[in-house]
Amino acid sequence: MGIQNILIILSMAACLMSTSMATPGIATFYTSYVREYLFKEILKLSFDEKFMILLFFYIGILFFMNLFCILKKPDTSQHSQSLTSMVLFTASACYGSTQQGVMIASAGDAIWNNGAACGKFVTVRCTGPRNPVPHPCTGASVRVKIVDHCPGCQSTLDLSKESFTKIANPVAGIINIDYY
Repeated sequence: MGIQNILIILSMAACLMSTSMATPGIATFYTSYVREYLFKEILKLSFDEKFMILLFFYIGILFFMNLFCILKKPDTSQHSQSLTSMVLFTASACYGSTQQGVMIASAGDAIWNNGAACGKFVTVRCTGPRNPVPHPCTGASVRVKIVDHCPGCQSTLDLSKESFTKIANPVAGIINIDYY
């Protein structure tokens, strides 16, 4: 496999990452670059070379997905800065399948406190990005009810789609927050 093929793989990975990170200018550039140049070059390759490119491309995707899933070391202090992500809720640890509205959250281990957090309300405000999505915060805050436990989340809150969207661009996926 030549250096040109490796560059094609890296360019495609960069395109995928910038598009998934919703960086509009860069995503547009890479999308047009891939469409106008890279795909034409890929069509010139043999079947074996195309297979190897796809194989490395998918391995790269898996690598970057795992890389972005690594969370920071849990904060054991008692301050209220944390990070949050967006999840879909079905049954909850506090209320089973009884609906509690849409402005709800799942508490990480530090907040959960062996179930003492069930039913408590927390006001959450986005403080900044956790990944390369520029300016994810809307400036709003949201009051959510703790309805579930998120084991292993440490000092985080997982917000419902509706509550996350109120404080941040949903494309961001994970953001830094303050809560009280």
